[in-house]
Amino acid sequence: MSRFSSYLVQLTADVFQRFSSGSQASLVTRFSRTECLSSHSFMSRQSVLAFLLVLLTTVFSVGNVWGEDQTATYTVSTISAVTTTGTAPQNSSATVDTNGELDSGRARLSGNKGQKHYTLTLSGYDGCTIKGLAVKLGSNSSKGNAALTFTGGNTTLATIASANLNANSWFGEWVSSGREKTVDLSSTSHVVGANENLVVTITNTANSAYVYYVSITYTPASSGDDPGSEEPANYNIPKFAVSISSGTIGVRCSQHSLRQHTLSHVYALSY
Repeated sequence: MSRFSSYLVQLTADVFQRFSSGSQASLVTRFSRTECLSSHSFMSRQSVLAFLLVLLTTVFSVGNVWGEDQTATYTVSTISAVTTTGTAPQNSSATVDTNGELDSGRARLSGNKGQKHYTLTLSGYDGCTIKGLAVKLGSNSSKGNAALTFTGGNTTLATIASANLNANSWFGEWVSSGREKTVDLSSTSHVVGANENLVVTITNTANSAYVYYVSITYTPASSGDDPGSEEPANYNIPKFAVSISSGTIGVRCSQHSLRQHTLSHVYALSY
């Protein structure tokens, strides 16, 4: 859990302690330059429990702001493009270079035909720490080989030497319907440098290999100092407020709404 999330948990406990006895004072709590503000009085234990649940929900809603690992998956959509799902860094991009061909939504490599490589280049990961790589590949029913390299700038992060896809270095058996492979990294602490690209290259020299997708797991770049420091810099959530109005509890950021639940829904969760 990030330090920011820990602050929210502490705030939740503070609210419970102050208002479970029926106190009508308003609460203003500050941590670093982030301010949590509620100007409403919490008149009942039910309101306190509802507020508690909303804040805990918010912890997990904003937990990825600082330091939580994210995964972006790049799935073959055409022979020269991918569809991105999951969470990719803002303003990142993906480009494909291949001499393979599209086959039932997969990129087919056939070294016998000179279709030997599939290269995915990712930009915009500056400052991110690379934590994992997974690829989904397929073979023919009893044929097909592949090799893989993964680099960050001039640093090699992973390699799998050319081998049949039924080899232990790949899947240990033929995978004609495709299977995901988690690739061992040489380091899980590589921080992507400024303007440094991540490059995943899959090659085939005989028969066929089929590329379905590539997934990258990473820790997002921080926007400034550690959020637990006294002087955090340029974070995206400078302020949020908790409010109760017309039967609705809301947690709202100055830039965007984080979470809202009706009181009836919260009570349903409480009891």
